[in-house]
Amino acid sequence: MPARTETPAATLVANMVAAVEDRTAELGRPAAIIAVAQAHGLPARTVERWAGRAICVQTAPVPPGLLICQPCGRQMILLHDSDGSLAYLCAPACGRAPMPAAVIRDEVAAAILRRVPHLVPKRQRDRAADYATGAIQRVRVGITGLTIDWRESLLPVVAPRISMAQRLTRATECAHDGQHGRAIDLLRTGLAYVDPHHGPARDGASAQAGALLARLLLADGDVHTALLWATWAHQSLRQLQPHRTAVETRTALHVLAAAQHRTNRLADATTSYMDLIGLHTDAEGPTARATLTAHAALADVLANAGNCDQAQRLLVRTITIYSRSYPDGPSRAAVTQMRTALHRIRATCVAHHPHHQATRAP
Repeated sequence: MPARTETPAATLVANMVAAVEDRTAELGRPAAIIAVAQAHGLPARTVERWAGRAICVQTAPVPPGLLICQPCGRQMILLHDSDGSLAYLCAPACGRAPMPAAVIRDEVAAAILRRVPHLVPKRQRDRAADYATGAIQRVRVGITGLTIDWRESLLPVVAPRISMAQRLTRATECAHDGQHGRAIDLLRTGLAYVDPHHGPARDGASAQAGALLARLLLADGDVHTALLWATWAHQSLRQLQPHRTAVETRTALHVLAAAQHRTNRLADATTSYMDLIGLHTDAEGPTARATLTAHAALADVLANAGNCDQAQRLLVRTITIYSRSYPDGPSRAAVTQMRTALHRIRATCVAHHPHHQATRAP
């Protein structure tokens, strides 16, 4: 496998992108871009463009995140050279030359067609590398060849060529239409190269996809896997979003709190719902529907933790505020659900804690 002569421009781009990735965990992505740009005397827009082009999802010859430099163990990123050609290089560069992207793509495609040809639709044989995440865990790129770590079992690969943003849109539409299985397959294909145990998402669409996948897995009863993806998605969005009250971050926190509740991590769920209430309050106000709904969810967690007196008082207050703030018909269903939850909490409390003082219904 021929190597490309390393250019100063390629090394500079690789190291800038690596620096952004390193600082993102500490500062969040927008601040990391600014810090790296200032440290090297470069415009922030230039560094942001390099980082965005290096982490190319839609046009990558090989699914992103799949390639590892064998000599140094770092992940390889896609570089756009000045002549328009594509090459892969580890970041920060360990001294090796960039590797032609087309050569790596062709070798991965050939390996897929040799070992798991049934994974690739007949009309997609010329794009077999796009389906690599279904069968390959990692590709270790050596100086003269590739070492492939194969998965023990195949993963479904749905629409591998579309960008993560498009994938997220399609999965959201499928989920809305009740096609949960299709939505989960779409998301898992896009996230197949991600290890949620290690490192945040590199882009907002991937993080939002993780949150949606967690929500769908919760609905399917796979609560522990849902908690893993929800944690990763929320941590990622906290770093990527410039505003702490961004809708995407709050949505991910809501999914995380629900997953913590379902897995009986009640102390964590209490903290998450309290944080969510604070964010909703700052963003939309104390009587916003989202804020009051989070109050009701917190009451349920408190009740499950044995704090039924506190839960009942919180839920009574929430029902009263909700009824006064939203007296119209469409809000009656929410109030009815809260009252049902209150009766359930009260009945459980009477059965298990008869010494607790009764809380008057609103």
